[in-house]
This record gives sequence, structure tokens and C-alpha cells, in this order.
Amino acid sequence: MAVKEYDQSLLANFNFRNPDTFKLNITDAGLEEVRSVLMYQLLQKHLLIVATRVNMLMIDSSLKAITELDLLQKHNVAVPNSTFDMNNVFSRNADNLSSSLVKD
Repeated sequence: MAVKEYDQSLLANFNFRNPDTFKLNITDAGLEEVRSVLMYQLLQKHLLIVATRVNMLMIDSSLKAITELDLLQKHNVAVPNSTFDMNNVFSRNADNLSSSLVKD
């Protein structure tokens, strides 16, 4: 993560191979920068988790509806509490739908 994109005041000098930068990071100012960078990384992690969960909520309902339609058309199995109203989606005796599955 590029910390300078979020906070221009941070030095973000985390080269642990160089003894001078390591000494700089263990001073009070360096530890404050390490805390700040950790805070930004945790923020980024939580934003990614929230974005993934919102995306899955949107996709899950669509995939559920597609699976229900597939079961209905291929195997003539109607799912109780489906995500859509079958009477509004299909017309009577159309779309390869059995007349026993369509409510009056």
C-alpha cells in the first residue's frame, strides 16, 4: 500500500535492511509512523472486506434467482419462497412451463 497517497506527512521509510532506517523506525517518531501505517493498512483491509461483502450480497440474490429458474425449466421443480413471483415472470403454458406449476 502506498502510504504517501493517504498522508503526505509520513516518511514511510521502512527499509529494514539498512541499519540507519531501522534505528529511525524504533525512535518515538518512527514508532508513531509505524502506528500510522498500520492504521491505514487496517483501514484498507476493512474497506476491502466491506466491499467484498456488499458485492456478494448483490451477486447472491441474482445467482439464487438463476438457479431457481434453471431448476424450474430443466427439472420442473418449483422452489418455495422463491426470489421472484413465477406468475408475473411466466405466462400460462409458455416458456416450457408445465401448467401444473402455474397458479390460477
